Amino acid sequence: MSGFLNYSYADPESTKYGTRDIDNLEVAPNKIQAGVYCMLTKQLGVSLFVRWIDSMETEANDPATGVPGIYKLDAYTDTNLAVFGKDIDLEGSSIKFSSGVKNLFDAEYFMNNPRGSSPAKFRSSGRELFVTASLYF
Repeated sequence: MSGFLNYSYADPESTKYGTRDIDNLEVAPNKIQAGVYCMLTKQLGVSLFVRWIDSMETEANDPATGVPGIYKLDAYTDTNLAVFGKDIDLEGSSIKFSSGVKNLFDAEYFMNNPRGSSPAKFRSSGRELFVTASLYF
């Protein structure tokens, strides 16, 4: 089993917005990521990845009026789980696969969008299931 822990801090210069100085516009000041990876057999493994993104402010047009403004996006956490197989022999060919769940706990959170467009924030897509496979021959 192996794992990782990562922390990042950003402190860009404040942005002038009208008469207001805004710290960390479009940038989350703190981010934490952690994960574990475990091989269950020589060819089958599992991984769990957790990410926390700090709150931030974003600039965008008001969806109702089209007038630009500043909107706060709350901090959020998402968790992803995957099961994967690698180099599984199939009589001269091999296969790799992965399947899992993104946003395991179906958390609702909002992400910033490029400045000047509407809406001010994009809602997370919710829980997603995925399957991928590659055949090598």
